[in-house]
Amino acid sequence: MTIGGGEELAEPLILRPLRKPSSAHVSKWIQSYRDLPVLMNQWNSVIRWELRTKLFLRTLEFYWQEGHTAHATRQEAVDETCRCSTSTTTSR
Repeated sequence: MTIGGGEELAEPLILRPLRKPSSAHVSKWIQSYRDLPVLMNQWNSVIRWELRTKLFLRTLEFYWQEGHTAHATRQEAVDETCRCSTSTTTSR
């Protein structure tokens, strides 16, 4: 990438797509129900350019966190979601 926000960049940047675990990778990690649950946490640095200014202050670069899970049953997935939701609201 050589242009950002309508202006030429001082240095070219290389962009990559958002990293989401693909089914090909996950199928190698999970061979059996005994491998479950799988809990993944990932942090990414995200850069955005906007041609128009917004009414509120937004930064050019920010960190993005995403989590992905795989469970043996639907109920285990629901339990994990409720456990995480409870722990984040009570820690504030």
